[in-house]
Amino acid sequence: MLLPAKRLIGSAYRALAGFGWIWIGRMPPAEEAGELQGPPPGHPERLRSTPLTSVERALERRLTT
Repeated sequence: MLLPAKRLIGSAYRALAGFGWIWIGRMPPAEEAGELQGPPPGHPERLRSTPLTSVERALERRLTT
């Protein structure tokens, strides 16, 4: 009884993996990423008017150094 269940699961796995490769296909080559410029204009982070908290200032210092 266990052998047919193993075969069924194995065949379902191979079918789903094959189906996934059809939809995913080959991965595109990695593009060279330039320097990040921050969020685009109109993004909520650019629209904030409150000063940064001490934790946010510490994170900003770590990210910009």
